Amino acid sequence: MRGKVANFGLARRLENEEGGGGRLQLTRHVVGTQGYMAPEYMENGLITPELDAFAFGVVILELLTGKEAAPSQNKEGRGLCVSVNEVLEGDDVRHKLRGFIDPCLTHDYPFDLAFTMAQLAKSCIAHDLNARPTMFDILIILSKILSSSLDWDSFDDFQSTGFLSHG
Repeated sequence: MRGKVANFGLARRLENEEGGGGRLQLTRHVVGTQGYMAPEYMENGLITPELDAFAFGVVILELLTGKEAAPSQNKEGRGLCVSVNEVLEGDDVRHKLRGFIDPCLTHDYPFDLAFTMAQLAKSCIAHDLNARPTMFDILIILSKILSSSLDWDSFDDFQSTGFLSHG
């Protein structure tokens, strides 16, 4: 199974008045898709590179859960951002995370990688924009997850050939 993300909207590079790349921008007209907008953008119209990390974290949560990001679009009527924080905090995280992951996967995934993805998503959607990872940090983490998942896929292929006895 290979998932693809498409039509997340159109983005453009922000330039400051001198023509260089600006670090942050303010807007009075907040536009975006409910569920993907970072708190600093919704509350203050602040546009920063950390907006991308926030939205990417939401996309990760959608991929993990199979649910829509916006509270009005998923059955529980709650945003995924609220849900993942509850899942990864407190007791019995393993059980809560298994219930959070898309049931269509029927637990056929490496739990430790799903946990790492959920932790990455949680860090991406941190309320404090300075606590979010950079896109470069995200790339490094995803590269490590990919490497680990290749090991898991190889083991899964090995099992399916019948070379391992289940007896």
